[in-house]
Amino acid sequence: ALTGHLVLSTLHTNDAPSSLIRLMDLGTPAFLISSTVIGVAAQRLVRKICLNCKTDRNLADGEMEYLQLPPKPKGYAVNYGEGCLECRGTGYKGRTGIFEILDFTDRIRTALSSTEVELAALQEAAKADGMLALRQCAIKKMIEGITTYEEVVSVT
Repeated sequence: ALTGHLVLSTLHTNDAPSSLIRLMDLGTPAFLISSTVIGVAAQRLVRKICLNCKTDRNLADGEMEYLQLPPKPKGYAVNYGEGCLECRGTGYKGRTGIFEILDFTDRIRTALSSTEVELAALQEAAKADGMLALRQCAIKKMIEGITTYEEVVSVT
């Protein structure tokens, strides 16, 4: 990346900001990360609800609390698959991705320039810059009727 080439790599971490900590754990100096990395993406796959047996229900109060969703007068209507021949009784058919994209902004570079780089500081900087976390992306797909509450909890 120092010579102007686009370099793509994979790291096993829980989220995008953790990748920066992992790079430093591997011996890469923070200043080098700050000057060469342009972004980090984290991804997970979630199962999609079978369209043939898709039905709906309301999230229970405890489920809304667990996902830290704000209360709504009528609650949250979400979908699930009852199970059918099409999905072999699972309620799911196919998968889709949830993504977390960390852009390298001045705020991220500043968080990397501190003497003790902390994951919490990187996560806060990313959130302040508008990064949608994996869980938030999964919740969005749940509300859109693409995946289930159970998948959101399982994968994130």
